[in-house]
Amino acid sequence: MSSRAGARAFVPVSDVTLLAAVDRADRHGSGEGAVWVDVVEHLGFLPGPRVTVSLRPQLQRLIEQGAVERSRKPKDQFVRLTATGRRRLARARRQGKQLDLAEAPQHRQWREANERASREITALRKQMRETLAQARRLLDSRTTDAMSWALSSTRLRRDSARVAWAIYCLHEWEEPNDTELDESANDRLRTLDLGRTDLADA
Repeated sequence: MSSRAGARAFVPVSDVTLLAAVDRADRHGSGEGAVWVDVVEHLGFLPGPRVTVSLRPQLQRLIEQGAVERSRKPKDQFVRLTATGRRRLARARRQGKQLDLAEAPQHRQWREANERASREITALRKQMRETLAQARRLLDSRTTDAMSWALSSTRLRRDSARVAWAIYCLHEWEEPNDTELDESANDRLRTLDLGRTDLADA
């Protein structure tokens, strides 16, 4: 996960919280297990020396206790819960223990996109209307040259993509949950980021 928005200052976490972070990072990952940087992000921390010095030994103890296992892949880059770890985490949840995880990165991505689309949709629709009106004027003119149409084509594609992105975020991108990977995370419409083109330049 690339986003580090909303990261908090490091505080010690319980073993079951670390187990929960490993578990959620694994379920939201590639299926090979959780990588260290994602475990840290699910806890809401920025990777750094203090986090590593504090959490790596704690993770190693959980491995030695049989609650976490390392991948057999080269360099042991991945970790995941064992059956013992899953039972321990399930027991903690049944007992109502506080698992102080941060908002899942995939949920934060959805929420921030949804909030931004809500803020921008009115301006985007207005811009689209203006772009369509400009194209209509070109269509009605008998003296319009090819370059004017080429520029209009660029504006039409750009503004249509922005409106599509906002509509997708508001009405078609389902809110992800913590139990599984958001499979549509790489949907092409999601890549049409409003931030890539400044509305002021439209």
